[in-house]
Amino acid sequence: MRAAVFPRPQECETVEREVPVPAEHQALVRVHVCGVCGTDAHIYRGEFPARFPVIAGHEFAGVVEKVGTGVSSLRPGDRVAVDPNIHCGSCRPCRRGLTHLCRNLSAIGVTQDGGFATHCVVPARQCHRVPDDMPYEVAAMAEPVACCVHGIDRAGIRSGDVVLLLGAGTIGLVLLQLVRLQGAAVTIVSEPNAGKRDLAERLGATTAVDPVSEDFEQAVKAATGGTRPDVVIECVGSAATAQQAFDLVGADHHLSLPGVPGGDRHHGELHQSLRPEPRPRPAGLRSSPSQRLDQPSAAARRRIARDRVARVGHGDEGRHRDSGTRMT
Repeated sequence: MRAAVFPRPQECETVEREVPVPAEHQALVRVHVCGVCGTDAHIYRGEFPARFPVIAGHEFAGVVEKVGTGVSSLRPGDRVAVDPNIHCGSCRPCRRGLTHLCRNLSAIGVTQDGGFATHCVVPARQCHRVPDDMPYEVAAMAEPVACCVHGIDRAGIRSGDVVLLLGAGTIGLVLLQLVRLQGAAVTIVSEPNAGKRDLAERLGATTAVDPVSEDFEQAVKAATGGTRPDVVIECVGSAATAQQAFDLVGADHHLSLPGVPGGDRHHGELHQSLRPEPRPRPAGLRSSPSQRLDQPSAAARRRIARDRVARVGHGDEGRHRDSGTRMT
């Protein structure tokens, strides 16, 4: 098989390897599409804890080619999206149903080889079958969309709220669509890239502001009638925008920090301080497809991926960032 390996930070090699054989309770997936996440860039730069050497890639979908012994939930030919977050099931958070906070969490594409390859062996329980008519490009969005859905649930958005999103990358644009579906009355997007601002407005943003060339705080006041936003969602992952989010959010309102910190020590410490247990505010985004796609509202949320999210990462207007990577 062909794979892109990060042997160590700042290095990437394309190599040929033997196709792995699935062990007990594992499945061999032929990868059709794998997304490129900002976390992959952090791993490459050595800014995110990973096991080197590693085949990165944790947002992927494909078809099951083989299954190991003890696997009854899958069979060769099944089309699947892969949940990369592997929880232990025995620590305190897992026993409380908070598997995304597992103390022994491992991750496909981070601590074990992932989807930047033609084939990948994964625990069978991490595979979620997808409909035959769902494009692999859409199925590969299951993980990022699941994280966004979790973040929206935690943010407590109510009908009529004013919501400010800092950053209009792929995650920011997915969140924008979810925010609108939650009933927000006003959605303000801050984004310096003109193409992304245009896409945000086409996806329903009330207003899209350039924080570099415009008076940002004045633009927010104009859009909100002088009030502070009810919810601020930071989707950039920098110390400056995280501080800005704290400064802008109203009293007793909600702050969400989905942006993954890179090499900024202070921003990383902020995220670590929020990680150990869920808190009412601020709200994090960390989740997994298994927690969100199996809920009663799953059908409605899958429609977001099928009907709308595909335009963010894979339409012509979305190709400026994070389009899917095909492995053939």
